[in-house]
Amino acid sequence: MQVVLKEDVISLGVEGDIVNVADGYARNYLVPKGLAAEATPGVLKDLEYRNKAIAKKEETRVAAAEKEAKKFEGKKIKIEVEATEEGTLYGSVNIGDIAKLIEEKLKETVDKSKIVLTDHIKEVGTYPVTIRLHPKVEAKLNLEVVGKEKAGGKASE
Repeated sequence: MQVVLKEDVISLGVEGDIVNVADGYARNYLVPKGLAAEATPGVLKDLEYRNKAIAKKEETRVAAAEKEAKKFEGKKIKIEVEATEEGTLYGSVNIGDIAKLIEEKLKETVDKSKIVLTDHIKEVGTYPVTIRLHPKVEAKLNLEVVGKEKAGGKASE
């Protein structure tokens, strides 16, 4: 089914895009939530009139996202977590931990849904973290995971 997006949908596109989706996804999720409308001739004609306003709004949003991306680009944040001597963590570092760390260290608030990890973080090391501020704008920073001895562990001699 073809739909016209009324708002940005992360996995599909931005406002004003015409996309093909499964019928059930459109009828049960996108349309009821007001995220899209079925691409009927009337809706498409209305979209033609709104295209200039949508383009201007999109330009403004991209510029704002690029400005915000500069706050994160190339930064390095460090987190200390309990790990074995071999460097394996006693858990993992997740997106929630990273969002909280960004807020503490960089004094910036980031929605967890905008943080993208390429892999699970289960060992000590440096990992790339992508913050998708807009479908067209991403900022990359590095997360350094360092281990600390688990509480109650052996004392070093």
